[in-house]
Amino acid sequence: MPVDSMRILFIDDEIDYLKVAADDLRDSLEERKLSAEVVTVDNVDGGIQELQSADFHLAVVDLKFESSDRNGNEIIETILNTKILPIIVLSGYRHELREEFAQHGLIYNTTRKQVDEVVEKIVEWNQKEVFSFFSEAGFLSSALRTALQQTMWNHVSRYWQYIEVGDPTVLQRIAGRIAATLFYDVLAFTPDYVGAGGEVPIHHGEIYIFDTPRDSLAVGDILEIEGKLLVVLSPSCDLVTRPGMGPKTDMILLALCHDLNTYMSEHQTVLDQVKAIRDSQGKKKGEEKARERLLKLMRQDWENPSGRYFFLPPFADFNGGVIDFLKLQIEPYGIEEAGQLTEQRVVCLNREMAAELATRFARYMIRLGQPAYDPGPLIKAILDTVQFQ
Repeated sequence: MPVDSMRILFIDDEIDYLKVAADDLRDSLEERKLSAEVVTVDNVDGGIQELQSADFHLAVVDLKFESSDRNGNEIIETILNTKILPIIVLSGYRHELREEFAQHGLIYNTTRKQVDEVVEKIVEWNQKEVFSFFSEAGFLSSALRTALQQTMWNHVSRYWQYIEVGDPTVLQRIAGRIAATLFYDVLAFTPDYVGAGGEVPIHHGEIYIFDTPRDSLAVGDILEIEGKLLVVLSPSCDLVTRPGMGPKTDMILLALCHDLNTYMSEHQTVLDQVKAIRDSQGKKKGEEKARERLLKLMRQDWENPSGRYFFLPPFADFNGGVIDFLKLQIEPYGIEEAGQLTEQRVVCLNREMAAELATRFARYMIRLGQPAYDPGPLIKAILDTVQFQ
């Protein structure tokens, strides 16, 4: 919806003109039933300070400043480096505006230094919901901020004690991953929904890996053992070591996690379609058909709830891969081994993904006709028939 009240930052070093123009701008907008608070600043540095300390819907800025050694393009760039918001350049010097600014849809250069043209552009942008969406005080910014804070609180705070304080890259990767995946979801909700503090849904498969967030091993932890990546399948409650006691189990069940190249090398039909896509580049119809066939083949493995494979997308230094329920092994798991295996952990699935992994593995074993779940006999039954190739 269009806004009915806005804050405008007006920067111009002609002090006498600035006050008159600001009053005219405010009065003209009120005549158009749009309330506006116009904050005036007569120098660039003061304008930047205002941007740093307050929220605005819009900046109106002159292109030429006699009091500054920076040209108008540098001033616009400085403003955008401080806050991202729509800008109206109040100047008739269109030819002097940098091309990237002149072609930008939300940077408008007036044909003359007249307030009425500024008013018309503001009204037009408001009717197109520019300020209610894409401004510092608009929906997009506030909704993303709220959603990111809620999601970080709900999904990261539980692991806070395990995050390395001296390594900011861990938080940066987590926050960046969550922010990117929230973007689509946020746009599907109204400001009232987000503002009410409701839980913003996220696709857990897109933020599934954190850097070693648990003291002990759990389902979904990926280990590197003798150059192979293996994912833990044993129940988490059996893996916790207690004071003066070992874990409940003396063996741990793991599944091989290999890369997509290995997966494709074992699936000739999939590999054939990948080759077909490469060979048909430039031939639109042929490439589209090959992509459709590849997608169909991948979905048969990806979406099968009782299938053999569990796919992991890449994250940070982890390249992703495929967990293969048919390639299993066990490792000793006492107090000493638990510590050694924990040190070999590469990354961890979060709780939602770990639960999905365990569920899919159970469905796969049921499909194979294995007996009711009992870790010892189940492991023996598997190892009697299945080994790594």
